[in-house]
Amino acid sequence: MSTSPSQNDGGSSGANSTGATLKIAFPQARVKTIMKEDKDVGTVSHDAVFAVAYATELFLELMAQKSYDFTRQEQRKTVTYKDVATAVSKCDELEFLSGIFNATVWFYGSPCIRPA
Repeated sequence: MSTSPSQNDGGSSGANSTGATLKIAFPQARVKTIMKEDKDVGTVSHDAVFAVAYATELFLELMAQKSYDFTRQEQRKTVTYKDVATAVSKCDELEFLSGIFNATVWFYGSPCIRPA
C-alpha cells in the first residue's frame, strides 16, 4: 500500500515534517500493545508508535513488491513461499531475514519449522 498525504482510507494518521497528514494501515492501538509486550519497554509515545507502524507498512510493502517481482518473472499471478524466500535471498534490503527463511523446511506442501 502506498501512502500519500491525500489518502483517506480510514487508517491511523500522523503529521509528517511538511505538516501534511499521512494515513497508515495499521491500527496504532494494536501497534502500541505489541510494542509494550517487551518487558523492557515502559511508556510509549504517540510519535514512536506512529513511526513503528509506518516503518512496518513500508517494510511489508517492499517485501511484497520484491516477492511479486519474482512471481512475475516466472509468469505466475500467485505469490508463493518460494517467491518470498527468493526475494529474501536475492535482495540486500531483506538479507537480515535469511536466517528465518533458511530454517523453514517443506513437508507435503506446507512449511514446518525445523527444531533448533
